[in-house]
Amino acid sequence: MTSSKNAPYARDLGLVRDILLWLEAGCVWADRPCAGDEPRLYYHIMIMRDAGLVTAAILTDSAPSGFIEAVDARVTGITPDGHDMLQVAHTPAWQKSVDALKDAALPALPALALEVARQLARNAGILP
Repeated sequence: MTSSKNAPYARDLGLVRDILLWLEAGCVWADRPCAGDEPRLYYHIMIMRDAGLVTAAILTDSAPSGFIEAVDARVTGITPDGHDMLQVAHTPAWQKSVDALKDAALPALPALALEVARQLARNAGILP
Protein backbone atom coordinates (compact mmCIF):
# COMPACT_ATOMS: atom_id res chain seq x y z
CA MET A 1 0.00 0.00 0.00
CA THR A 2 1.26 3.45 -0.82
CA SER A 3 1.78 5.77 2.11
CA SER A 4 1.23 9.49 1.74
CA LYS A 5 3.88 10.10 4.42
CA ASN A 6 6.75 11.94 2.73
CA ALA A 7 5.10 11.38 -0.66
CA PRO A 8 7.24 12.97 -3.36
CA TYR A 9 4.27 14.24 -5.40
CA ALA A 10 0.85 15.69 -4.74
CA ARG A 11 -1.93 13.44 -5.95
CA ASP A 12 -3.17 14.88 -9.21
CA LEU A 13 -6.64 13.69 -10.24
CA GLY A 14 -6.22 15.31 -13.64
CA LEU A 15 -3.13 13.17 -14.19
CA VAL A 16 -5.01 10.06 -12.99
CA ARG A 17 -7.65 10.81 -15.62
CA ASP A 18 -4.98 11.45 -18.29
CA ILE A 19 -3.25 8.15 -17.47
CA LEU A 20 -6.52 6.23 -17.74
CA LEU A 21 -7.29 7.89 -21.07
CA TRP A 22 -3.76 7.11 -22.27
CA LEU A 23 -4.16 3.46 -21.24
CA GLU A 24 -7.53 3.29 -22.98
CA ALA A 25 -5.97 4.71 -26.17
CA GLY A 26 -3.31 1.99 -26.28
CA CYS A 27 -0.34 3.27 -24.23
CA VAL A 28 1.86 4.71 -26.96
CA TRP A 29 4.98 5.59 -24.94
CA ALA A 30 5.65 8.77 -26.94
CA ASP A 31 2.16 10.02 -26.01
CA ARG A 32 2.45 9.29 -22.27
CA PRO A 33 1.21 11.87 -19.77
CA CYS A 34 3.93 13.95 -18.06
CA ALA A 35 6.57 12.81 -20.56
CA GLY A 36 10.02 13.49 -19.18
CA ASP A 37 8.85 13.11 -15.58
CA GLU A 38 8.60 9.32 -15.39
CA PRO A 39 8.94 9.16 -11.57
CA ARG A 40 5.75 11.24 -11.30
CA LEU A 41 4.02 8.97 -13.84
CA TYR A 42 5.13 5.83 -11.98
CA TYR A 43 4.02 7.29 -8.62
CA HIS A 44 0.54 7.99 -9.99
CA ILE A 45 0.28 4.51 -11.51
CA MET A 46 1.26 3.13 -8.09
CA ILE A 47 -1.50 5.08 -6.31
CA MET A 48 -3.95 4.08 -9.06
CA ARG A 49 -3.05 0.44 -8.44
CA ASP A 50 -3.50 0.91 -4.71
CA ALA A 51 -6.88 2.59 -5.29
CA GLY A 52 -8.00 -0.36 -7.44
CA LEU A 53 -8.17 1.52 -10.76
CA VAL A 54 -5.50 -0.52 -12.57
CA THR A 55 -3.58 -3.72 -12.17
CA ALA A 56 0.14 -3.06 -12.39
CA ALA A 57 3.57 -4.35 -11.53
CA ILE A 58 5.55 -1.67 -9.72
CA LEU A 59 9.31 -1.70 -9.15
CA THR A 60 10.09 0.28 -6.00
CA ASP A 61 13.10 1.53 -4.12
CA SER A 62 13.57 3.25 -0.77
CA ALA A 63 14.11 6.97 -1.03
CA PRO A 64 16.32 8.82 1.48
CA SER A 65 13.13 10.38 2.90
CA GLY A 66 11.93 6.91 3.89
CA PHE A 67 9.24 6.92 1.22
CA ILE A 68 8.98 3.85 -1.00
CA GLU A 69 9.17 5.33 -4.48
CA ALA A 70 8.14 3.79 -7.77
CA VAL A 71 11.07 3.55 -10.18
CA ASP A 72 9.22 1.66 -12.92
CA ALA A 73 5.65 0.59 -13.60
CA ARG A 74 3.96 -1.79 -16.02
CA VAL A 75 0.18 -1.61 -16.22
CA THR A 76 -1.37 -4.98 -16.97
CA GLY A 77 -4.99 -3.87 -17.09
CA ILE A 78 -7.72 -1.44 -16.18
CA THR A 79 -10.06 -2.70 -13.43
CA PRO A 80 -13.87 -2.37 -13.44
CA ASP A 81 -13.49 0.69 -11.17
CA GLY A 82 -10.98 2.12 -13.61
CA HIS A 83 -13.42 1.57 -16.49
CA ASP A 84 -16.16 3.27 -14.46
CA MET A 85 -13.85 6.23 -13.91
CA LEU A 86 -13.07 6.31 -17.65
CA GLN A 87 -16.76 6.32 -18.50
CA VAL A 88 -17.33 9.24 -16.16
CA ALA A 89 -14.10 10.97 -17.30
CA HIS A 90 -15.73 11.56 -20.67
CA THR A 91 -18.55 13.58 -19.03
CA PRO A 92 -18.95 16.93 -17.23
CA ALA A 93 -19.47 14.92 -14.01
CA TRP A 94 -15.70 14.33 -13.86
CA GLN A 95 -14.80 18.01 -13.57
CA LYS A 96 -17.57 18.53 -11.01
CA SER A 97 -16.15 15.74 -8.85
CA VAL A 98 -12.60 17.12 -9.12
CA ASP A 99 -13.83 20.61 -8.23
CA ALA A 100 -15.76 19.23 -5.24
CA LEU A 101 -12.63 17.47 -3.93
CA LYS A 102 -10.02 20.07 -4.86
CA ASP A 103 -9.13 20.98 -1.27
CA ALA A 104 -9.50 17.50 0.23
CA ALA A 105 -6.33 15.99 1.66
CA LEU A 106 -7.31 12.36 1.90
CA PRO A 107 -5.15 9.29 1.28
CA ALA A 108 -7.94 7.66 -0.75
CA LEU A 109 -8.61 10.68 -2.98
CA PRO A 110 -8.79 8.77 -6.31
CA ALA A 111 -11.34 6.34 -4.86
CA LEU A 112 -13.36 9.20 -3.36
CA ALA A 113 -13.30 11.08 -6.67
CA LEU A 114 -14.57 7.95 -8.39
CA GLU A 115 -17.48 7.66 -5.95
CA VAL A 116 -18.42 11.32 -6.33
CA ALA A 117 -18.17 11.06 -10.12
CA ARG A 118 -20.25 7.86 -10.13
CA GLN A 119 -22.98 9.52 -8.07
CA LEU A 120 -23.02 12.59 -10.32
CA ALA A 121 -23.20 10.31 -13.37
CA ARG A 122 -26.03 8.30 -11.83
CA ASN A 123 -27.92 11.51 -11.06
CA ALA A 124 -27.45 12.58 -14.68
CA GLY A 125 -28.62 9.19 -15.97
CA ILE A 126 -25.22 8.32 -17.47
CA LEU A 127 -24.67 5.28 -15.22
CA PRO A 128 -27.34 2.93 -13.90
